[in-house]
Amino acid sequence: MTEDELSAFEVNIIVTCEKHKQDCQQTKDSCLFVSDLAGKPTTYFIKFDHPSGTLWSEFCTQSYIYDYAVSHNGAGNGAPRIPRVYHYFESRNQSRAAIAFLVM
Repeated sequence: MTEDELSAFEVNIIVTCEKHKQDCQQTKDSCLFVSDLAGKPTTYFIKFDHPSGTLWSEFCTQSYIYDYAVSHNGAGNGAPRIPRVYHYFESRNQSRAAIAFLVM
């Protein structure tokens, strides 16, 4: 992705998660599945939380395990089905609290 595409992707994720958070206020749900985000026909699993939470650690661990599985078994050759982490980012805006996003 180019830098502009990545920026637009992040904005779409933020907007989608904010809408989800408003729709699910009572459940405090902080993850969702999204299809066709930013015009890409891919299904993403998105987790979001406060940056001081565990998402950075989850990102590091998930990335390591995915890379290890692929390098030792090859993707699609009997490798365990471990989700690939596409992106981790944090959003800070004056109008809302800081929030971290993990996209798989």
